[in-house]
Amino acid sequence: MRQIGALVLRPVAGKWKNGGAPRPPLRRELAELGLEIAETSGFGALSFASLAEHAGVDEAQVRTQFHTLYEVVFAEARGQLEWLSATLADRAPGQELTTALRQASIEYIESHLDRGEYHRQRIVVVENDPQLLAWQRQFDALAIERIIEAIVGRGDDPVRRVRAEMRAASGIHGLRAILKEWAFSHGETDPVSLYLATEGGSHLVSVATGARVDTIDLRRATASASA
Repeated sequence: MRQIGALVLRPVAGKWKNGGAPRPPLRRELAELGLEIAETSGFGALSFASLAEHAGVDEAQVRTQFHTLYEVVFAEARGQLEWLSATLADRAPGQELTTALRQASIEYIESHLDRGEYHRQRIVVVENDPQLLAWQRQFDALAIERIIEAIVGRGDDPVRRVRAEMRAASGIHGLRAILKEWAFSHGETDPVSLYLATEGGSHLVSVATGARVDTIDLRRATASASA
């Protein structure tokens, strides 16, 4: 008998079958297994069939959790995008958008720390695979668009939109840089401290202040800088 999360599997005709549990395999457990396959053998080796074999479940059960193989690696991406939209739309009355973005950025980083090893592994796998990196950039483009809409709405003022795009893009790319630093240092650096070391996320307001993002040293996160 084998257990994946809350799901108990029993061998039937040489395969592991759901032993009457009321729910399908846990999406989180399957995502972790899928990431292991991508890390060990490359993303090209990941398939619904290989994931089902590694998990010991029917392929149909895997397909109920994921529509594409990209979703296996980016299992939380869609939820994160909707969370970002809701966070910006439902911010407290009178709260500045920049403040909301900074808070959302910190919460996004902290969500990675909650499952540190998994997210560090995922970042490294994505950075080393062109297909996955391209998919992540598409997701980032959607996040940037959501931030632009929060800044300027859906208006057609091209100047305001370009300035909003510069702010949004620098914010998203700044977060990616911080998380990459954390992942490739094997967790030795603290991404929240790195974020705070950039003057509370100065990349979010770089256009307004004239600060150059490429002059920020993400590797120095001293106590005085993050205070």
